[in-house]
Amino acid sequence: MGTLSEMIKMTYPIKNYKLNNGTLVYKELQSYSQALDLLRECADEVLRECISSTAQARGLEFYERLFGKARDDLELDKRRDMISNMLTLSSNDNTVEGIYHFFRSVGIECDIIENPMVYDVYIYSHDHTLSRVQQDNIIDRAKKFLPYHLTFTVDFRTIDFDGLDALELTFGGLDDKNMTWQEFERYNGEE
Repeated sequence: MGTLSEMIKMTYPIKNYKLNNGTLVYKELQSYSQALDLLRECADEVLRECISSTAQARGLEFYERLFGKARDDLELDKRRDMISNMLTLSSNDNTVEGIYHFFRSVGIECDIIENPMVYDVYIYSHDHTLSRVQQDNIIDRAKKFLPYHLTFTVDFRTIDFDGLDALELTFGGLDDKNMTWQEFERYNGEE
């Protein structure tokens, strides 16, 4: 129901005004309703953007910037999921599940291998599309989140044994390429 029809519905029981289309009172209500409709749209947008599960633009960026940089490279649902994970993080999330929870909050699915004897955690990211700046941002946020007594490594490399097998090179052949690890990780077998 629009603002005009609501105002007519509220004014009708008074029965002091003719509310037919074209009357002066109708036109006056019509002009008020246009201004009120604009305000209603603004209020609806503000309400939508304030709630992380319905935010679509400014609200998403606001929540994301609270914890780091905006991730407008991701789909809307993924961004909302990250925000809900961020908002549910607590200082008690210092378990392996808490570490998974943290990495989901920055948009990464990962595998975690822990070595409790030396307080070390190895995190292998499944997301290989991140830029170096995004990777550094995630590592900085992890430093702030993870317990201080832990050492950790976040591995964003894309190379694995299947990738090595697909290159069909011997270790000597790989070594003859004379590449850095960064170059080698991007190497797809073409010269």
